[in-house]
This record gives sequence, C-alpha cells and structure tokens, in this order.
Amino acid sequence: MVAQRGARSAALVAAALFLAAAAANAQLRQSVTVDAGATAALPLESEATIASFATAELDLRSAPDAQVSGRLQLRGTALDPANNTADEDVLLELPRAFARVRLPVGERSVALTAGRTRLTWGDGQVFNAGDTINGARAASLDFADQTLRDETVWLAAARLPLGRFSFVEAVALPSLSSQAWWEQTAGGRIQGQIAGVKSELSYLQRGAEETGEAALSLQGNLYLDVYTATNASIKHGEVTWVSSAGVLHNGRVGLGDWSARVEGLVDWDQEQVLLYPELTWSPSPLFSVFGRSEILLDSTQSNSGVGVRWDPATGMTLSLVAQNATAGAGAGATPAEGQFSITTSLRYVF
Repeated sequence: MVAQRGARSAALVAAALFLAAAAANAQLRQSVTVDAGATAALPLESEATIASFATAELDLRSAPDAQVSGRLQLRGTALDPANNTADEDVLLELPRAFARVRLPVGERSVALTAGRTRLTWGDGQVFNAGDTINGARAASLDFADQTLRDETVWLAAARLPLGRFSFVEAVALPSLSSQAWWEQTAGGRIQGQIAGVKSELSYLQRGAEETGEAALSLQGNLYLDVYTATNASIKHGEVTWVSSAGVLHNGRVGLGDWSARVEGLVDWDQEQVLLYPELTWSPSPLFSVFGRSEILLDSTQSNSGVGVRWDPATGMTLSLVAQNATAGAGAGATPAEGQFSITTSLRYVF
C-alpha cells in the first residue's frame, strides 16, 4: 500500500512538472496511437489458442524549446477476457511523465530531468552490457513489437557538457519501497571521444541490492558501425562479468534499402553466449520485410521471427509476424517455450 501511494505521488509530481514545462511553452503537441490485433498460438503439446489485444496511447509533448520541455504518455491495454488471469479488465500504464530544463552554468548549461523516462547508457538494440540502468538484456522480448526495448524508470538526472562530444551525467533512481538513503540507487557516467571512438565509463550503485556495477562502452565506425561494452558487477567482494558487442550496416541495392545487424552477449559467470542477428529489407518506404532471432549457443534454445509491415496510409501500419520458439531463448523468451505463433495487428497514429 505504501508503494502504491508512493507511485501515485511520484506520478502526480511528474505530471505537475510536465504541466509546468508545458505552461512555459504555452503549446502542446499531441498524438493518439491505437493498436489492435490477435495472436494465434500453436503449442507443441496442447491445443491452439487465439488471443486478441487492443491498446490505446495518448502522447502529450511540449512544443520544441531549447530551454524547457516535457512529455506525458498514458497507455491503456484492454485484456482479452478469454485469456485474462488478472483481476483487471484494463491495464493502465504511465510509460513517460517527465520535465527537462536547461540552466546556465557559466558558459555552459546543465540539463536537469525529473520524472519517468528512458535513459540508456552504452550502445545496443537488444544486448547492451553498458546499460547498467535497464540491464544488459530485456526481461521480455517479443519480435511482434515495433520497439524491442523501451524500458522506462523514475529518475532524476543532471547532465553537464564538457565539450562538443563530451559530458558528465549524474542520475538517481528513487525507490518507492525503500526510505533509507543508503538503499537508493544512484550513479554517473562520463562520455567523450578518444581517437574518434565514442568512449563511456559509468558506475551505478544499487543500495538495496548491495551491488555496484561498473561498465566501459566503446562505439566507432569503420565502414561498419561497431560497438562493444563490458560490465563488472560487484557484490560482497565477488565480481561477475558480462560483455556485449554488435555491428550494424545499412545499404542500398537496386531493389531497395537493407539493414543488417548482429549482436552478441557473453555471460562469463554462467558460461552462456547469446546471439541476435537481424536483417531488414525495404523495397519502398511503405513496405518492409524483416527476420530476427535470439539464439543461445551450444543448445537447442532459440526464438526466431519473420514479419512484414505495410503503411497503406498516413499514420496506418499493418503487420504480420510469425514466431517460433524452441525450448525458449532464456528467461525472457516470448512466445512461450516450444510453440509457433502468428500475430497480426493494425496500428493507427493520429
């Protein structure tokens, strides 16, 4: 109950900050996204099921301003009564509710952010060992989603530029269940360029878990976009290591644009290696075909998907995605272990 009251209070504070930023701009940009569809699941050892879904999202943004900005995002998901095991019929979420302001500090300006938003350290679309805030990999991964990773957290952050390509940033992630200051989560990072390579060193202390995480991330372009990171997690004197790396290349052939990405994640303590290959082909700006897979090496575990997306009208997207999971691809595998599924959806933004 205390956590629920704290969450409501934090949401109200973030909303108030957003409204203050919006009032300063005196303008709002708004959009509504409606996403509806169905998933047919074909498990290997049970009957097939069909589950429908519908999501509506309201996104309010302050008008573009160099000094102050804010955003409020509300999302409601209607749960399928035939497959709903929760007490609620509608799931309400607050993915984003933040305000950002720039304050002059001498010849520079410090950017202050407060509320719920996405803050990512390091580089990587699926695997990112440098992202000590959100984790090296997603807790769940659904290839039918247009955005594979979009975790957000409550935070307060301050960023001070040191030069054209460098800055320092401090962040605090308030805990709604812990009152003691030493049980909070806080850290910082410094980023710059060394010989043309983006270099980032970060540290995050999780007080309640008595764990500290240090990470080094590098990103550069040598014809291919190459990025890598290593994370050391320290708890009670014991150190565990996780590393990630990836390459990305975009090109164009006579039949359209294409994009290829390969990422890998190594858990040195568990002696596990995960791979994520992705290939996308777009014969036109309105149509694309993609294939993705999450593979655990030295095992039969994988989660693969192929899909198509078509934009027949402004703001409208039709998609069809087929996924196949063989014994799951880790703790966050979606769909469920050992099943084939087909998801079709219609998304409209206005």
